[in-house]
Amino acid sequence: MAFIVKKIIHGNQYFYLNENKRVDGKVKTKTLAYLGKTKEGAEKRMEKFLKEKKPIEKEKGKEEKISIEKETKHVKISIEDLANFCKKKGFVFRSSDIYGGYAGFWDFGPLGVELFNNIKKDWWNYFVYQRNDTVGINASVISNPKTWKASGHITGFKDIAVVCKKCKKSNKIEENEFGKVKCDNCNGEYEKIGEFNLLFKTNVGAFALDKEDAYLRGETAQAMFMDFKLIYQTSRMKLPFGIAQIGRCFRNEIAPRDFLFRSREFHIAELEFFINPDEKTCSLLIKKHLNLKIKFLNAETQKAG
Repeated sequence: MAFIVKKIIHGNQYFYLNENKRVDGKVKTKTLAYLGKTKEGAEKRMEKFLKEKKPIEKEKGKEEKISIEKETKHVKISIEDLANFCKKKGFVFRSSDIYGGYAGFWDFGPLGVELFNNIKKDWWNYFVYQRNDTVGINASVISNPKTWKASGHITGFKDIAVVCKKCKKSNKIEENEFGKVKCDNCNGEYEKIGEFNLLFKTNVGAFALDKEDAYLRGETAQAMFMDFKLIYQTSRMKLPFGIAQIGRCFRNEIAPRDFLFRSREFHIAELEFFINPDEKTCSLLIKKHLNLKIKFLNAETQKAG
């Protein structure tokens, strides 16, 4: 705030306009203008000075705002540029990079693993530690093959593989998209190759007679359902309650691409919440939740932007 100060110099009085500002925790005084030798004249000059100063400060504020907006302007980059940046800075590398990499598999570098661990810690803290109605598990990647038969993954967890007739680029599409969408690389028509199950198959057992087909999990939910009764008994939780898990999953993608956004090995952080089927309402759902409306966009709308 500006104020008038009178100074006596060699027996004569002089008036100045000063202003106090806090800088680095300390109050500092700055002289803004000389206002003359009389109090009345000083007050008039101060009023005029402050009126002229306001538009200047306002214009300066606009310039600073424009400058900040220019500095924070979003720049659109390609997936390839993002991948190169992450590699250069030590976030993410191609798995087995010295051998040319392996499509759909990635390694976290020194900075990437720290970022990833921080995300996991924050997620776990929010969904598990800060709640008294949620517990966690860490289940095996391989489970009894009956698991995936019962869940329908062996028969239904499939993608349609297609190849472009023109550029021969492979891709996967939905059943209802075949004949409607064209190659995003050359705008050519797709040719259907067949259906492929996305589960990674492996063998369990050392000898031929003991070998049994097994699968790497494609998602984390199944273990939460299978272990529900044991968790319910050992944790002494009461319905409704949640089970959380962060784990590695695998999907044999037909055409892995877009950096980390479509890979064959990835992590899922998942929370399954269980309620009593005999109760008509859940005590955790308040009016705010019941009145919540969410807009869902289909694939076509999302692609159109």
